[in-house]
Amino acid sequence: MRALTTLPLEIRYAILRHLSFGDRWRMSGVCQAWRSAVLNCDAMWENLSTDNYRDITQDLLPYRSYMQGTWVRRIHVDRNDDTTEHLEAVVDFLLAQKCTAIKEVDLHLQLCHGHPFQVSHHSAVNR
Repeated sequence: MRALTTLPLEIRYAILRHLSFGDRWRMSGVCQAWRSAVLNCDAMWENLSTDNYRDITQDLLPYRSYMQGTWVRRIHVDRNDDTTEHLEAVVDFLLAQKCTAIKEVDLHLQLCHGHPFQVSHHSAVNR
């Protein structure tokens, strides 16, 4: 199972960048060597997503020491509840982690009694 950790760093990063956040998350559970390789890689944290019912704040709290705020580039939040509490928690989490390099935010929310609300923002700075 150590094959991932024997690959050159650039190749490891390239592989991780092509996987979804959920797939990278699952890879971190394979073994201790993969866990360390995945969680200490900037590609793990580039795209944070609530796809696959992930809760960015709850799922990532135990791992925040691995995450450097400057690694986070994109945020995707997809929620089907009638509350903004989750969105506020995500914003608070990102601010606490000093995520200053975010270039893309994609929000898909069900607010206002079931009416969909969608916002996407892409930074014009070197995407």
